[in-house]
Amino acid sequence: MQTDLPEPDLSLLRDIQRADGGKLGPVHLQHFHKDNKDLYYIGTHHGTNIENVSHETIGQAIYKYKPQCVVLEGIETVKGVSPQLGIDPKLPPHVQAARYFQSEENVHTAELLRKKNVPFIGGEPPTSAVFKSVEQQGYSTKEVMGLYLLRMIPQWRRRGVLKDSHQFTEMATNFLKSPVFSHVPDQEKLTLQEFNAWYDQHKAELGNKEYLQTIAADSNSNNAPDANYFQKMANSMDAARDSNIIATVNEVLKQYDKVLVVYGNAHQYTSEPIFEKMFESKGTIETLVLTEHKPRQTSQPANQQNPNNAYQTIAGVAGISGIASGAMILNTPEIAQRSLAKTTAVGAIVAGSITAMWSMLNLFSTKNAAPSQNTAKQNNSPDSAENASGNGHVARLQQEQSTTSPQR
Repeated sequence: MQTDLPEPDLSLLRDIQRADGGKLGPVHLQHFHKDNKDLYYIGTHHGTNIENVSHETIGQAIYKYKPQCVVLEGIETVKGVSPQLGIDPKLPPHVQAARYFQSEENVHTAELLRKKNVPFIGGEPPTSAVFKSVEQQGYSTKEVMGLYLLRMIPQWRRRGVLKDSHQFTEMATNFLKSPVFSHVPDQEKLTLQEFNAWYDQHKAELGNKEYLQTIAADSNSNNAPDANYFQKMANSMDAARDSNIIATVNEVLKQYDKVLVVYGNAHQYTSEPIFEKMFESKGTIETLVLTEHKPRQTSQPANQQNPNNAYQTIAGVAGISGIASGAMILNTPEIAQRSLAKTTAVGAIVAGSITAMWSMLNLFSTKNAAPSQNTAKQNNSPDSAENASGNGHVARLQQEQSTTSPQR
């Protein structure tokens, strides 16, 4: 049965309040259904490793539900269907692969969809539209640029590209001159010196922490009465973004019956009442079976524990055979009377004795060393912390959800 969904009611858009943090919950997939229309919305926690819960949830959802089109965060809608982003196809294959495995979820998802020939589109409004909306709330152009830069700091740290203040100076200077702000006249653009002064003016609301120590929650959208200056401005910014996201999803649903949305879980939370009204029912939380990441095997099966063991055993057997052969020659009078045979027998016994003793000593020392080597491997394993708290995606989910700040 074909159905036409009602237009979204943007008046239902939720504001994020500080108390809402616990309601945002872990990474999850919410499914809205009405007649022939299905909307799958994944509320992510942003990350750069493809083994994190967000990336795995996205991959499983694409595999299981086979969406006809996907709406992604971080891409302007005006760039059209399936724009190139993130990973340059002209790069060597090994470089592309490395960037793919360490990409944010929007880049990772776009590359996955491209390989599966599934169209995708961004849900972001043009930066100029965001500026206009925030400036209508009384903020200046330079204040908005400052917030954009401040919100980049946790992202750069997450990607591992921001190490110290020297790096920040170069990265921030380039960012403030980037095409993101091409709509701003040069004389009105924020400088790095102005950013420092602007942040110093308001950092008391963050306990006077330096901007390089700020986290996402410090400048995430929040409209609570006690929200800080940065959070209140972010609330105005994200309201403009959410309006465009919802409008984009609405247009995509007019063209396709099965649509997947991949956005930070705060966007999912704020838009939930709108989609509930459109689909005339509450969405259901879908359960996906994620990959179990088992502990790395730190000791091998007995028959594979050390490849040298086999060689040492063979050498020992050969040494004993040499001793036996030499003794046999000496105990046979007809052969032992020949000087060459006697010399050969004595040589076989001596060589066999040395070989057998060497192999036994080596075999004994290897067995004694194995437990300590395995212990060292366990202690140095990158997975040791995760394995200590329980393996598999459940433990990783608990670790990732220990910070309940909304992901924008």
